[in-house]
Amino acid sequence: MEPTQELPLSSGGTALDDFDHHTIFEQLINVEKTHQLIHEATGREIQRAPDGDLSTTGPRADVEPARAQPHGPIATDQFSKLTTGLSKLEEVRLALRKAFSARARPLIRNLNIMDLPDELLRQIFALVRSTPTVDNRYYYHWDSFYSDYEKHSSDFKSIENARLSCRRFCDTSSHLLLNRIDVHLNLSSLAHLDEVSRHPTISKGIRSLRVIAKYYGSAIADDISLFASKCIPLFRSRQSIWYPRVDFDSKEQAVQLMDKARDFAAAWASFVDTHQEPTDEKGRLAMEALRQGHARYRQLHREQEHLVEDGALFQAISAAAARMPKMDRLLITDDDYMYPPLRKREQIHAWKEMLDTPGLWVTEETVVPAIWQDEQLGNGHPPTSLLYELPFAFHRAGTSLTHFKIKLSPPLRFHLDLDKEQNSELKSAMGNLRDFSLMCYHTCPRRDLQDTTNAMDFLAICMDSQKAERLHCSFSGIGKDRDDWEVIVSTLSRLRWSSPGLRYLSLCELDIHLHELLKVIDRLKPKITLHLYRIDLLSGTWTEALDAIRLKCAGNLDSRISRISGVDIRFLAREVWTYEEWEDMIDLPYDDYDIDQANEVTRYITGLRPDNPLRAGGSKVTTE
Repeated sequence: MEPTQELPLSSGGTALDDFDHHTIFEQLINVEKTHQLIHEATGREIQRAPDGDLSTTGPRADVEPARAQPHGPIATDQFSKLTTGLSKLEEVRLALRKAFSARARPLIRNLNIMDLPDELLRQIFALVRSTPTVDNRYYYHWDSFYSDYEKHSSDFKSIENARLSCRRFCDTSSHLLLNRIDVHLNLSSLAHLDEVSRHPTISKGIRSLRVIAKYYGSAIADDISLFASKCIPLFRSRQSIWYPRVDFDSKEQAVQLMDKARDFAAAWASFVDTHQEPTDEKGRLAMEALRQGHARYRQLHREQEHLVEDGALFQAISAAAARMPKMDRLLITDDDYMYPPLRKREQIHAWKEMLDTPGLWVTEETVVPAIWQDEQLGNGHPPTSLLYELPFAFHRAGTSLTHFKIKLSPPLRFHLDLDKEQNSELKSAMGNLRDFSLMCYHTCPRRDLQDTTNAMDFLAICMDSQKAERLHCSFSGIGKDRDDWEVIVSTLSRLRWSSPGLRYLSLCELDIHLHELLKVIDRLKPKITLHLYRIDLLSGTWTEALDAIRLKCAGNLDSRISRISGVDIRFLAREVWTYEEWEDMIDLPYDDYDIDQANEVTRYITGLRPDNPLRAGGSKVTTE
């Protein structure tokens, strides 16, 4: 028998000692050699003692002295350690082989993007989609809603192209094609929602639902004269503003269309004034087109009435939300101005066809839904029940809303007089709300005080979530006179502002007393990002208010104050400051800006300025 060779093991150590993962190949060779030597030595010992006798007393009698081991036979305990080490070494060997195979693969051929796993491809396409592009500036981006601008537009065009490249790219990028879906108050829009929610891939990427709450008014649907009075300014604006800017093939085409718009508007104005239909040819043509347009308006109003009042809209949205569990963001708005104005050549051709089909022309140009503020013009009551029925629809689908944003023009009445059961369901629906925003972009009409109270009770439930992280409220559409402000401020004072994660609070367009403002500020956590815009102190001074705010916001450079008003501000603006100094002190940008551009009151509350600029008499010069 061959003598047993020495094993290259570290004295008293193991084969894993001094392992260097940067030299996997060399380590693998050493482990392979060690494994082979141990395996051979173990086999020889087993052959020496077929009966299992591994004596420790000396050389075996049947072994010739010349062929005996240089260091003697292996003892029983050593043999046991040897076999144990062999099994461990086998594990190391297999692990090293696997690691080497993974690292050696690029040495065999050049890798490309198709060699990446699907998880990495999804992340790459997500980064592509988030790249800002000028061409996509009209796409709505949820996180830019606070400022209403497309600051972080998404590159959806590249995602569309990627889906057409190959099947694998299509599978890993299709869920990014849509991250928001818009729903209008009509059947075709709900059919589109249902189709998207059933798509096996695209539905996985939908995160937010935007409901366009423009409505067709019952008053206009019931009165063709009122419909005509709405059409007249629309056609006159088209005549004087839109059509001259359209790139027609010839000047004659543009003149022909503008002349027809002028004739139609004149015929409708005569009908509204006299309640008699014109008898001339142009007048009869205009009235026939008007009746066709009004018939279409009545049809859309009946459709909307069925969807909202009969609950079909909310049932459809609830069913879609159940199929899209990632859709946890809701925006309700009557402002869709973010869509670009249509100036495409295909629309020009459509206008040319409308010259021969006046009914289609009037329908396309005048049958448009109204914003909620148009209730003041006699349009009829808007569907304000959307404000609570839509959150209910999500909740009944088992979806917890995390973002809820309202951007509306103020109606005459909100009609949010919820009963006890509805209030309880609303609290449940808002239980996991992290981001709430209210923005009214027109002046509030005078309304019943009880309606204001009900609206604030609704907002209080939305703002009092224990998961709240961001709260933004503009109260210009809620309050009009002193009684309204008392209700609003009383509600704000009752809120606990106790969400442990609350890190952003924005209050805008608010009249409040100093002691009430300090009560709100005192309940906030330190280092919070605080935005105050157009806040008017009814009593007390901003000099004192800024000191209290600084205690909460010092060190947070994202906080800001702009266009505040109060007795001391008005005095300084009238007696001390020039207009330029007023801008430097309390004006300047309210939206995102470089901190170096901040006004002086903002610099003070964030800790960039040591002294209170109002206490210093409005001086911009400071000393440390």
